[in-house]
Amino acid sequence: MTFATDTIDLSLTNARTGKPLTASVYDVTFADGSARTMSIGQLVMAICLERATGMEADVISLMEKMADSTVNIDALAAIEKEVVERMAVSDRITMSSVTGSWEVAYVDAVTNETVTVTVSNAAQALRLLGVGESADAEQMIELIESKLDELNTNSQEQMIMLQSQTNKRDQSYEMISNVLKSVFTVLNGVVNNY
Repeated sequence: MTFATDTIDLSLTNARTGKPLTASVYDVTFADGSARTMSIGQLVMAICLERATGMEADVISLMEKMADSTVNIDALAAIEKEVVERMAVSDRITMSSVTGSWEVAYVDAVTNETVTVTVSNAAQALRLLGVGESADAEQMIELIESKLDELNTNSQEQMIMLQSQTNKRDQSYEMISNVLKSVFTVLNGVVNNY
């Protein structure tokens, strides 16, 4: 959004001084190329709305990342449980023999988009989540727990970021409300003076 200041003649004269009344307006050009002339109140509201809309998109993006982390935490916890149960029978198991149906969210290297897939064995899930494979079940459990700790830490950081972004977004909407109140007060004062 870009803007330039302009002055317009209101076709009125000040009753006390006899001078013509003018007002400052702003010629605003938006990102999509559209243009509009606005008062200072409208300009401030447009800026606040643009800021709040951007923050809303950030909040949504953070919530999607948190959902992906939750999916991966659930999958790893289920895999760890399955591996522990199989360890009761044998201390030497391969991850491809640990089967189930788990959803895993990962970033596709080609498209750089987050993809959620259902995998049928632990080896696939662990590979997608960046956990190295090992023939030793105890070592595998340690790797899974390490990845779970990392994901839980990331989830906590994302929650703090989400709270911060939500607060900033709410402040932007509150600022719009305050501007509207101020504009109403000024206009009410102008009407009362005439």
